Amino acid sequence: MAERVLHKDILRPMIYSYSDELHPGCIKIGYTTMDVEKRVAQQYQTKSSDLAIPYKIILCKSAVLSNGMVFNDNDVCKILKKMGIRILDGGWLKCTADDVNRAIETIKSELDNSNTEGV
Repeated sequence: MAERVLHKDILRPMIYSYSDELHPGCIKIGYTTMDVEKRVAQQYQTKSSDLAIPYKIILCKSAVLSNGMVFNDNDVCKILKKMGIRILDGGWLKCTADDVNRAIETIKSELDNSNTEGV
C-alpha cells in the first residue's frame, strides 16, 4: 500500500518589497519561498525600543508566471534599472510601490508568452 506523505510547507515563490524609516523614500525588494513576514523579520534582528516593527511590507506578489516560469528579485531590479531607478547602497531602490508593480507587470508581459530564459 502506498504511503501518504503530507507536506507541511509548500514552496510558494514570492516577490516582496518593504520600506523602513532609516531609508526614507526607498524600497527594498526580495524573493522568498517562505512566509514573507518571517523573511523580512529575519533582516531586522532587534525591534526598536518601543517594540514597534521597524519596517512596513508594501508589496507581496507571486513570483510564478501563468506559464509556470519563476522570476526573482534580480529580474525586478533589472527592469527597474532600465526604467531609470537608482539602486543605492545595500540594494535599496529610490522608487515607489507603483514602480515595482510596473516592473513586475513588464516581466509578466515579456515572459508569460515566451519560452526564453531571463529578462
